[in-house]
Amino acid sequence: MRRLIVYLIIIVYTIYDTYGKFSQLVSDLASIQSFDTLFIYSAVVIYIAIDRLLKELVSDVDKFQKEKREKERATIKKQKEQIRINSLRKRRI
Repeated sequence: MRRLIVYLIIIVYTIYDTYGKFSQLVSDLASIQSFDTLFIYSAVVIYIAIDRLLKELVSDVDKFQKEKREKERATIKKQKEQIRINSLRKRRI
């Protein structure tokens, strides 16, 4: 969960920082190479942050589903054991 928050913060900070730099570049259009560099930097950082964010989300969902299945199996196992115990008790009576 902490990783999700960190990646989200990286995305927000990068977008905010890039917007500030972009607004400065728009006022001075003489530096086209700076604009290209800024655009590539921004795109790469945002792509990496979104990629990691999605990987963490998928990982968390898989982990949650696995834990849920294990709990269900344990519950079913307990129920079967209880049914077996009850049937043994009935046979003794």
